[in-house]
Amino acid sequence: MPASDKSPPLSKSGARKTLICTWPMSNFHGWGIYGLNLALHWANDPDLLPLFPYGIEESQRMLTPEETQMLAHIVNSSKDLQQRCSEKPTRVLPSKALLLQALGNQLSFAQESADKFEFPEHQGLGVVFLENTKLNAAALERGKRWPLLITGSTWNQALLESYQQAQVKTVFQGVDTKIFYPGPKQDQKRKHFRIFSGGKLEYRKGQDLVLLAFRHFAQRHADAQLITAWQSPWPHLGRALETNPEIAALRFKNDQTVNVEAWAEANDIPGDRVVDLGRVANRDMAEVMRNIDVAIFPNRAEGGTNLVAMECMASGVPVIISENTGHLDLAKPECVFGLKTQGPVSFGDVGTEGWGESSVDEMIAALEKVYQDQDAAWVLGQKAHHMMQDWSWQQQSSILKQTIMPYL
Repeated sequence: MPASDKSPPLSKSGARKTLICTWPMSNFHGWGIYGLNLALHWANDPDLLPLFPYGIEESQRMLTPEETQMLAHIVNSSKDLQQRCSEKPTRVLPSKALLLQALGNQLSFAQESADKFEFPEHQGLGVVFLENTKLNAAALERGKRWPLLITGSTWNQALLESYQQAQVKTVFQGVDTKIFYPGPKQDQKRKHFRIFSGGKLEYRKGQDLVLLAFRHFAQRHADAQLITAWQSPWPHLGRALETNPEIAALRFKNDQTVNVEAWAEANDIPGDRVVDLGRVANRDMAEVMRNIDVAIFPNRAEGGTNLVAMECMASGVPVIISENTGHLDLAKPECVFGLKTQGPVSFGDVGTEGWGESSVDEMIAALEKVYQDQDAAWVLGQKAHHMMQDWSWQQQSSILKQTIMPYL
């Protein structure tokens, strides 16, 4: 069936409200996954017409034919908006449109050129994921532009409220529970104990700690294997991990992607004990997660709740997670192995209040606990899976809609 540009039925009020989301639709990074799932769940919404003026390339979406048809109207309308904006020196939004502005550290625009959009006062809301806890005067002034700031974690909400920002509300990201769910491992007789670590390579994600913990654990267990999903469009961010004096410098391939196996070898880990997945589309990660034994996230800071960790939990994978920042919304003792030792963190001039440095010894002990009693770890993973059923994209997009409707 060919893709249709037909829009869904109108609401009782007679028209869908235009919602302009200033982030991409993609299967390859956080903001993009956020946008793609909102678009899919609002595609047939009678009240909202979400448009995405950034990053709507088909190669980034990787949709099924049915999903392509669902999004045809949104994609075509987004392309039309993109074209109209490019023809003007300043990008004036359509009348009666609500802007959802993607914001990062210092409440700055998360997407390039987003500041070129012009919109009347109170015609926009901020959607915020930040890790830098030190907001400067300019950030506080910018915060006054939005009558509501929507955050991705209760930690972010408390941080913004401590600066006496305008109204702040937490709406968590979701999980595609139709893709991420427990299932039998493909190779029940395999010889490896697979440890997964995911997230773009950068200091706050703590991959240096993963290497240190795995090095010690692998010396005890010849079947231990580290599965990594660390590649990203921004490999230079990994350089900050070299500030850890116990870690060797990164290694890069000719195409400037990180050579994870060579980096492991430089840190006294045999390269054949590490499997680098490369850049994998989000929906393709589901099968990977169903074939790992434990996932570990000693992240020093998360502005949101860590989408990769949530997807592991939804897949029934036992998760070891640092108890700090946005992770605190996930760290239910009945659902995860929490890393409770969280030392202070210093990272240049970045504000790190609430960040945490996980103990490598505690990480090793948690891995050992899973290794020695995999049945008990499986039970924990199942409880995490059930927890995530209340965090589906369907439910979270509905909560977000309820949050923004009073401003439309």
